[in-house]
Amino acid sequence: MQPKLFPGGLNIIKASPTAEAGNTARIARLLDEEPSIGEFLKGIPAPGKTTLLHTAQRWIKAGKELEAIEHRRDELAAKEKAAPVTRATIAAARGQWFRVVSAVLSNLELSDAPAEAVETIRGPVLKASQRAGKRYGGGSTGEAPSVEEPGAPEEPAAGEEEEDAETGAEDGALVG
Repeated sequence: MQPKLFPGGLNIIKASPTAEAGNTARIARLLDEEPSIGEFLKGIPAPGKTTLLHTAQRWIKAGKELEAIEHRRDELAAKEKAAPVTRATIAAARGQWFRVVSAVLSNLELSDAPAEAVETIRGPVLKASQRAGKRYGGGSTGEAPSVEEPGAPEEPAAGEEEEDAETGAEDGALVG
């Protein structure tokens, strides 16, 4: 009976949601095509004063629900890919990125972790921010975070003060 219900054995536990939904549909067809399997499962008690057939039927129902959810997720993913990217969505994503990077850098500064561990995280974050700054640099509409090394001497450009008058950002802060 097990080879008919679970031809892949325990590999079923590694199945993707789509494969799992397909497997429950296969079991439903099997129960329709071979009523003797349903009778066999009906004779096996299961927890909750029910039978293994009832458990299989609940599993099949859950598989149908899972299939509908997966189908809906695929539709939403396709819709999202087709949706145009606007300046507003880019700006919102960049703003969120600034907040996350600022929080990470602030927490690293407050951390009691060894300097090597802090730098293992901080270095790549600063590098990514600098790459983004180069990629999107150029004014307030396309400017990416400009992250300066804390403790490094600041070299303000002509006409700039030590603190950015527009954003209030200080040494080591992100400027967006």
